[in-house]
This record gives sequence, structure tokens and C-alpha cells, in this order.
Amino acid sequence: MEHGLRVSWGISLRMDESIAIPWRLRIQRKQGARILDRTERFCVNVAMSVRVHGFDALRALGRSCPPLTVRVQGVPHRCRRVFKHDFFAATSLYEGDGLYEGDSRLAVVKIGRRADCLGLPMAWLGRLATAHETRMYARLGSLEQIPAFLERIGPDMFAHVFVPGHTLQKGEQVGDDFFPSLAALLDEVHRRDMAYVDLEKRENILVGDDGRPYLIDFQISMHVGPGWGPLGGGARWVLRRFQQSDRYHLLKHWRRHRPDQLTDEQIAQSRRRSIWIQLHRWLTGPLARIRRRTLQRVAKRVPTDPLAAPGDRS
Repeated sequence: MEHGLRVSWGISLRMDESIAIPWRLRIQRKQGARILDRTERFCVNVAMSVRVHGFDALRALGRSCPPLTVRVQGVPHRCRRVFKHDFFAATSLYEGDGLYEGDSRLAVVKIGRRADCLGLPMAWLGRLATAHETRMYARLGSLEQIPAFLERIGPDMFAHVFVPGHTLQKGEQVGDDFFPSLAALLDEVHRRDMAYVDLEKRENILVGDDGRPYLIDFQISMHVGPGWGPLGGGARWVLRRFQQSDRYHLLKHWRRHRPDQLTDEQIAQSRRRSIWIQLHRWLTGPLARIRRRTLQRVAKRVPTDPLAAPGDRS
């Protein structure tokens, strides 16, 4: 749908594939378009006014760029390119002297949010996200197709090994072993009482130069351990829902890139959205479109990082 706010559903919301709930919701297209355009203009005006008042609230580091040099495991590294700089984090490629494990000279450094937003301090969010993601890497450290964790450089910054490759591109034809290997990798993640959560994004799947799949970015991944106490039952229920979502998105990507490897039943499963995915799309779809269009408009007026490179990986 062009404007994203008109929703016309005649869908079956399935819970354990046994209960079908018909649900129809309609919002007139013309009215929805006006609301969306008004909201976009408001978001752009707010973003630009924030920029004028001294910082860019849309970027994790505000008006700053990632540092030119950092020390990773005691070795000086220099920034070579910025992969991604969004609201939550800045992710960049750094080159060093190759003195850490594997004799690699390249490391990916991720810096959590530091800049205030609309006058509110947000550095706590960067520290919290960094602590969470480093814990996720620690639990996955033995898996070859997860970038090896190097160290936590500071309260809001960490580094992992750079994996040569590119993000999975739309319509890309991958090798016969790619998706079976990705499915095995996802099973290993789930065996560690984790859910990846963000597999919907094709950009989080890395196609290595060796042809194997790698998973990157565990910022919103979930782990449920014994420390949840009396909340463990509810947390594990949520974890299972996220793991089901992981498997759905895996089959969806598999169908789009290598449908010849799937059975008819697997193709049907890849089109069968759970109630939670349907609700998520209904709630976040219009917001995602507003965010994307706002960023596109603001990007035309705001200079980018001098080290930023074309987005061949996220």
C-alpha cells in the first residue's frame, strides 16, 4: 500500500494454528495519506530544529563522528569507514597492527548512543545496549559463524572481528549450502536459550567471502536464563514466540532466494504469519514508513560523516 495507513484486512490470526480469528480494520486512504503527510512534515521540522539548536538527535553521537582512533586490545586502530550511524549506535571499520588473535588487522567497533535527544540525556541507553550486546556475544563465542568478540573498550563501546563479505542483497543467488548452514546456525543460537529477534532484516545476514552465512548485530536479541526467578515462566513464553518468529523469517528469506530448496509445506509455512507478526506489522508499519521518509528528507539537508561509505553492509 502506497501510504501505509490504510489497512484492509481479511486475515486469519492463528494461535498454534488451531484458532482462527477474523479481524477487519479499515482506514480510508485519503484520510490516512493526509495524516501521514502531516506527521512526516512534523517529524522533519522537529529533526531540523533540533539540528539547528546544536546537535542531531537522529544520530547516536549527535553532530560528532566516530573517533578517528581507538585502542583495541591495547593496539591503536584507525577508522577506515563508517558502516552505519543511526539513532542507537555508530558502527565503523577500524584497521590496526594485527596483533590480536588470527593476526587480523581489521575490527568492527560499535559505539552506543551518547547524544541527548530533545534535551533528555540518553547516554544511559548506549551503556545499557552495549552491556546487553556484549553479553549476547559472550554466549555465542564458540560459534564460528558469529564474529568473534574482541573486547569491551568502554561503557558504551565494544569491538568484534571483521568478517569479509557483504550483506545479503535483494534477489541474490546464494550457494546450495547457504540456507541449510544458516538454519543450523539459528538452531545453535536457540539451543543457548536465545532468540535472534531481528532476522526480519536482510541486512543482518552477512554473506562471507567464503560463501557461508554469518549473523551480525545482537542489539535486541533475547536470552532467558535461570536469573529470571518467578518471571522465568513468562519470559520463556516470550522467548518461544521470538524463536518461532526467527524460524518464520528464515523460511521467508529462504523462499525469496532459494525456493527450489523448499518443500511445498515449507513454502506455505513461510507465508503463514503468526498473530504476533501480524500485530507487529500493523502497529509498526506506518511508523517505519514515517521514520524512513523523515530520514530521507533530513538526509538531503544534513551532511554525512566524512568517512561514510556506500551501504554495502550494515
